[in-house]
Amino acid sequence: MGAVYQATDMRLGSVVALKQIIIDHPRLHKAFEREARLLAGLRHPALPVVSDYFSDEAGRFLVMQYIAGDDLGTVLDRQPDAFTPRDSVATVLQWADQLLDALDYLHTREPPIIHRDIKPQNLKLTPRGEIVLLDFGLAKNVVADASSTSGQSVRAYTTDYAPFEQIQGTGTDARSDIYSLAATLYHLLTGRTPASSLTRAVAVLGGKPDPLEPAHLVNPRVPPTVAVVLHEAMANGIGKRFTSAAAMRAALRSSRTAVQTDANMVIPAAVAIPLNSSGMATIVNTPEVLIPQPVVASPTIAIEPAVTTTEPEPDVRHTQAAITQVPVAPVLIVGQDEQSLYHSIGAAIANAQPGSRIVVRPGIYRETVIIDRAVEIVGDGRTADIVVECTDASCLIMRADYGVVRGLTLRSMVSSLDDEDQAAVDIPQGRLILERCDIATSARVGVLIRG
Repeated sequence: MGAVYQATDMRLGSVVALKQIIIDHPRLHKAFEREARLLAGLRHPALPVVSDYFSDEAGRFLVMQYIAGDDLGTVLDRQPDAFTPRDSVATVLQWADQLLDALDYLHTREPPIIHRDIKPQNLKLTPRGEIVLLDFGLAKNVVADASSTSGQSVRAYTTDYAPFEQIQGTGTDARSDIYSLAATLYHLLTGRTPASSLTRAVAVLGGKPDPLEPAHLVNPRVPPTVAVVLHEAMANGIGKRFTSAAAMRAALRSSRTAVQTDANMVIPAAVAIPLNSSGMATIVNTPEVLIPQPVVASPTIAIEPAVTTTEPEPDVRHTQAAITQVPVAPVLIVGQDEQSLYHSIGAAIANAQPGSRIVVRPGIYRETVIIDRAVEIVGDGRTADIVVECTDASCLIMRADYGVVRGLTLRSMVSSLDDEDQAAVDIPQGRLILERCDIATSARVGVLIRG
């Protein structure tokens, strides 16, 4: 929660970036200082340097190295296929190697630093053409601590690149960053936003094929061996992914040096069976289809765990299939298709427990959303494609102590401008966090805060 500003160090005359951290928990102020000192000690070519920190009435700030230029998300918005030509594919794979080395560096710190929001918008190129990972570490770690202290869910992530366990709120570790980086690389290499982990899970639970198309079938310039590595890194089950960034880096290096023997590799699909008596969805991976193995320069890949976790690994005792238990709650899905249990956001809120996450699929929802309990509402797709639309009424009314709305377009039209209390977002009470929301209204006021 906060923003990033370009600023000038008046003592040195240098341009810096100020990252604002807004935390309302007094007990976390020392945690901020502790983690600021931790980040200031990091030194890696793919990470910006943190040089200082300070606090004032506007919040707490990190002073960081300023990286000029557009982020890769902006480049993709301007030209979706910017990185799909053959020479660009090779460049992206070089960036992947550098970024995986940076993640290995972060994940093996004590304590480990988990990014939790890797996406094209958090990647920039230096004037020398070096890739840099932005917005790492502190904000997500401090806010996660705040969430566990307050019982509120305020975890920063972007749905298109977030792993299933992060959307569910069941906990993240180094393998969560591996998924997000792989999803980001997939987008760069194919020019196509990957199917979200939630969309994929819903499809599999409905007995449909995984909608994530292998990268080499979307862009033939991507080596099939690279596509296999990305597919493993983007496994929805956390136990199916590479156990460390170092392991994925080794696999990617081997895949890049491989002699391609078959461009039509088949990546295993998945099927689903209904919920069991414990309320868990049992996803069964079908036996792997044998893939012609390319000749590689380094056939042996050492996989070393970077983070100790108590999460149980998938049951591999079965000879026919490996079974992964995936908790269903607390995510509620809203959509305008038959697969979605709820067809309005209001209906999902009415059935949500405090702290639940409500994921909204693309569509136009003509309703006034009343937040009367602590929930997080997240758009599953582009903000412009997920619209809450109202006429002569507010799109969003806050009636709880706390709430988060992320990635929605709120469109409110009024027939008369005489009512000065009419607004697209009405906050008579509580604290509402709006992230990546577009607000369009013909009223005089976009957001009305009464409290």
